[in-house]
Amino acid sequence: MTKEVFLKELREDLENYEVNDIDEIIAYFDEMIEDKKDNGMDEEVIIDSLDSPKEIALVLKGKEVKEEEIREGEYEMCDGRVRYTKEATDLLSISIDIADDEIKVTRGDDDNLYVIFEEKENDHYKIKEKDRGSKLKIEKNTPPIFNIFNSKERALLELILPSGYSGELKIETVSGNIEGSDLKLRKLRAETVSGDVVIENCDIEDLKVQAVSGDIEVKDVRAVSLKVDNVSGDSEIDVKADFIKTESVSGDLIIDIKGEEKDYAIYYDKLMKDYKLRTELKDQKHLKMESVSGAIDYHFTA
Repeated sequence: MTKEVFLKELREDLENYEVNDIDEIIAYFDEMIEDKKDNGMDEEVIIDSLDSPKEIALVLKGKEVKEEEIREGEYEMCDGRVRYTKEATDLLSISIDIADDEIKVTRGDDDNLYVIFEEKENDHYKIKEKDRGSKLKIEKNTPPIFNIFNSKERALLELILPSGYSGELKIETVSGNIEGSDLKLRKLRAETVSGDVVIENCDIEDLKVQAVSGDIEVKDVRAVSLKVDNVSGDSEIDVKADFIKTESVSGDLIIDIKGEEKDYAIYYDKLMKDYKLRTELKDQKHLKMESVSGAIDYHFTA
């Protein structure tokens, strides 16, 4: 969503809920967005980080804000677990925000979205929609921080995407593992703190994987842009991509690139020493690797 569309919808919702000082509110958000853009943030990222225009209008009117629970869809028991089914032909983006469960995402063979999970007392998932159903959010009530790192058995959240879904997916967790396979997406963000991440057999235009102490595996992936950030875990990458950037502090980087070395501008920074193997031409593919104390091992296969 652009700034112009956001401000237009915000004005409409402010008028609909009869909020006072509408011009001043619009001017405030306009200036705030421009300030963030001046600091280098992308306009789309800024807008996405804000509440929806309707939510902002409701807050300013002093009413309770509730994201709308999805009404269309069916809940049923499947092998002792809950399965939620929804036709998702208009879906553009999905986000998952879970503290400590395992997350597994695959692609199905029909036009439905399936969310499968175990429902427990005082420990349940919420499935919500925004922007007229084009955005879906899956979250779970977060336990107290001292429970997150307990050694209890983790639950499993399974997400089966519609066969034709090629939008955006964002997954955030603290200690849970993330697994994605057989996906075809425009954008995927997978972020965890202490869990491991495995992305396998996927076509993803823009892929970013981030972990702190967990290991990262990117196997048999086709992408335009790939970014892998790790701190102390190891990263093992098998990819065909035009732009590859990998960063680590103490973890090892093992990178297998499907392509010819002569096509890439290759650069790495090891122990604060820059080493550029080839001039970075504007139209050339890029491979950039950075590590402080971890090993860097890369090679190309035709």
